[in-house]
Formats: sequence, C-alpha cells, structure tokens
Amino acid sequence: MLVGGSRFTPASKKFAKESRVELVDGGYASFDLFEHELVPPHIIAADDEIQLVLDHYGIEKNKLPRIRRDDPAVKVLGARPGQVIRIERDSLTAGTSFYYRLVVDSN
Repeated sequence: MLVGGSRFTPASKKFAKESRVELVDGGYASFDLFEHELVPPHIIAADDEIQLVLDHYGIEKNKLPRIRRDDPAVKVLGARPGQVIRIERDSLTAGTSFYYRLVVDSN
C-alpha cells in the first residue's frame, strides 16, 4: 500500500496496478484501522484452514459470505480476489468466533 497526496499520475497508477500496489490518497487512512476497538482482527486465512472450514460445512469456496476488495480492512491486508479473510470476533456469551469471508472484486 502506498499512501500519497490527493493525486497520482497515470504512469504511477499503471505501475501500481501491474505491481499490485494499492494507491491510497493521503486523507483516506489517517489511523491504524485495526487499532480501533470496534474493528475485530482480520487475517488472510491459510489454505489448509480454509479447506477444513469448507469440509466441515460441506460447501464450496464460492458459497462463503463475501467481502469486497475495496473494504478498508481488505485494502490494509492487501488481500486479492479469491483469498479468504478470517475475522475473529469476541462475545461475552459465545467466546471467540471465527467468520470467513471470500474476497471478491468491487464490481
């Protein structure tokens, strides 16, 4: 991720796209998203963990709930479409629960 001013040149946009670098204008990310108390931890799930979840529920990967590529947490992680994000949520009644989301394009 590259945080810059309010404008990027066409050449820098092309290079960033080819290099899979996310360009973010300076006003977008002014704090660490994951330090906020209401944002649960997000990580890119490992392939073996994903397979365990899919086998447990008897589903295909494309049947997982979705999260868009332009979601702020997905942008910070640098996740790409097709990857799965594990979200860890704490609850007083249920303890820690894991939620899995398939990253999809923003279209």
